[in-house]
Amino acid sequence: MLHPSMLQMLKELLEEGVRKDPKNMGQVLVSLLKDLALLKPQHGEDDLTTFVEYRHPLYQVVKQLDTIKAFIASKGLDGATTSEINDFFSSEFKAGLIKERLEMLIFNNNIKMGKKRIGVYVSNVYYVI
Repeated sequence: MLHPSMLQMLKELLEEGVRKDPKNMGQVLVSLLKDLALLKPQHGEDDLTTFVEYRHPLYQVVKQLDTIKAFIASKGLDGATTSEINDFFSSEFKAGLIKERLEMLIFNNNIKMGKKRIGVYVSNVYYVI
C-alpha cells in the first residue's frame, strides 16, 4: 500500500487512533516508529545500512514530533487527559528517547562515513546545513 508521504501516513494513523483507541494513541506513533526499523540494525550497532532508505522520512518525523504532540493534545482525547498525553510524549523513557535515537540514526551515518557536517540545534533537533 503506497502512501503519498510519511507525514500523511502519520496523520492518518493518528486520526484513526484518536477515533478508535484514544488511550493508546501514543503507542500508535511508537509502533510506527518501531516498524520503520528503530529496533534494527540487528547485525550490529555500527551497521546503519538499514536506515539509508528511511533517513528522509525519519528526519521528517523528527521535525514533526512537537507538532504531532500538539495535534494529539488539542483533540481533548476521551479517557486521556492532555497532561497524560504530554507526559507520555515528553517522558525521557518514551518520546524523548525515540527523538534522540532518531536524531542519532539520521545524522550518525555522516559521522560513520568520516564526513564532517555543520549544523545547528533547533528545539533539540540537529539540522544539517
